Amino acid sequence: MNFLNKLARTEKELAPPVSAEQARIHKIYEEHNAALRRFASRYLRTEGEISDIIQDVFARLSGMDSIQHLEADPLPYLITMTRNMIRDGYRKVAVRDRYEEAVKRDQKSGEALGGFSDLQTPERIIEGRQQLVIIVSCVKKMPPDIQQAFLLSRVKNMTYKEVAQKMGVSERTVLRHVAQAVSVIKSRLEQG
Repeated sequence: MNFLNKLARTEKELAPPVSAEQARIHKIYEEHNAALRRFASRYLRTEGEISDIIQDVFARLSGMDSIQHLEADPLPYLITMTRNMIRDGYRKVAVRDRYEEAVKRDQKSGEALGGFSDLQTPERIIEGRQQLVIIVSCVKKMPPDIQQAFLLSRVKNMTYKEVAQKMGVSERTVLRHVAQAVSVIKSRLEQG
């Protein structure tokens, strides 16, 4: 037996066993990687960004409980996943850019105030405390189901799906409850 055959046999013996689901994902990757790369290249600049998105798509795919629904034609689903992940990436960049701009503005205003940012002024601290009192008051006056959905979502940082499971309602109901709570709080804060 030559060295290369022995090495190949050793690699197969050392490789972890592949489940049927992992084999399906690998097959989907082999069949659709090129098409996804072409699609992603329309929106992304570098090969590294494209590779990262494709890797994220297949990582998310491998985290799914089942991919049987993709057996017939997975490409449209994969393209939708890729598009959504690219959009999410753009949103994150936009949020980061807005945050950096706000920090720069805050630093400039802080320099104009002799090194104190207006976020640190006593007036801002008092205003923040007053707003907190208003928010707590609004939450206490909410119906129990709206109050619970809001607190679990916004205070406990649970996803809508987790809140829905905990409350025994649909995600849509949770979304509606949270939106209602936010609307009430927002209008009350605008009133002063």
